[in-house]
Amino acid sequence: MLKCREVEANSSRLLDGDLPLRTRLAMRMHLLICVHCRRFVRHLAQVRDMMRVRGRPAVPDDTVADVHRRLLQAKSEHSTKSI
Repeated sequence: MLKCREVEANSSRLLDGDLPLRTRLAMRMHLLICVHCRRFVRHLAQVRDMMRVRGRPAVPDDTVADVHRRLLQAKSEHSTKSI
C-alpha cells in the first residue's frame, strides 16, 4: 500500500496517465480509502483544468511583453532614485 506522500508525489503523473499499471493501481487503491488524498488529487485536477485555456496562452504575448517592459522600466527608475 502506498503512503500519502507517495500519492502526493505521483498525483500529477496519475492525472497525466503517465504511470505504470502497477503504480496506477496502487494509487487507485489508496485513493479508495484515503479521503485526504482523494481530495488532494481532485483539487489538483481542478487547478490543472483551470490552467488550460483551450490550447491558447492565458495572456496574449503582447500583454506579457508590455508587462515585462513596464517592470524593467520601473526597476531602472527605482535604481536611478537610489543613486
